[in-house]
Amino acid sequence: MLRRPRIFTLLLCLVGTTVAYSNVVVDGVTLGERELIKGVEVFNARKDKVRIIHAIHESEIGGNIEVVLKNVLHFDQICNNRYKRRRTMSDRSADCKFRSPHLVETKIIKKVKPHGQKLLGEIDRWFLKRVAFNRGTYRQNELVTIQKMVKDNAIQYIVTMRLLSNDEAGKYVDSPLDSNSPFDEVISKFVLTAKGDSKTTIKSYYTSKTDHFILRSSMALGKLYDSVAEGNALSVKAIQQGVEAHQEALKQSLAAESVALKKKTK
Repeated sequence: MLRRPRIFTLLLCLVGTTVAYSNVVVDGVTLGERELIKGVEVFNARKDKVRIIHAIHESEIGGNIEVVLKNVLHFDQICNNRYKRRRTMSDRSADCKFRSPHLVETKIIKKVKPHGQKLLGEIDRWFLKRVAFNRGTYRQNELVTIQKMVKDNAIQYIVTMRLLSNDEAGKYVDSPLDSNSPFDEVISKFVLTAKGDSKTTIKSYYTSKTDHFILRSSMALGKLYDSVAEGNALSVKAIQQGVEAHQEALKQSLAAESVALKKKTK
């Protein structure tokens, strides 16, 4: 087990969710020190002065894939009400629908400048401006790509969020945030696969790289693992809650229509 001392921890606010893997390799580096935390498999390796963290998780949600996709994309509804006063891009009076420990706000920009080649099956791309607070304010920009595929006769969506450098970010929008993320690379990916009309499998993958002197240290590993696992659990919970809210609203709407129809036939 990794040690989890009380040390200063930096931002690690949004991660994907993800399943069992063996011989996990990232950029030619074999990862180790596997831990299963809250159903999330977390691995790491250190190459030279760079720490690599990777997480994998798989779950199934009782909902149509289109509804699940909508709730994967609700980035601006995830935040922390404690930090309302720190918001500069969104309504300070709005309550967060879904909780994140450190996330202050996310602004979604759907009109993105054309740059780079489109991915196979890509149907849309967005730009995210994120601000988080964890003993300091951290800003970052992300590119979101949405792909639609068909695999084994089943509809599949792939949603990828990638951390952008300041130089990259300026190629997609005119006024990106001045990023000060302690991570060099972060990629989170959700792979949604329809199982009939009423079930969806979610496979999630998260990979980060950092050469930050604290985050790459062995003493920080325990905290990093816990942060990744917590982020995964909260991500799945938020998607599940969103799907359940949609189903309840639909149920109430159908019930209201039924009552109205009965009144008309009397």
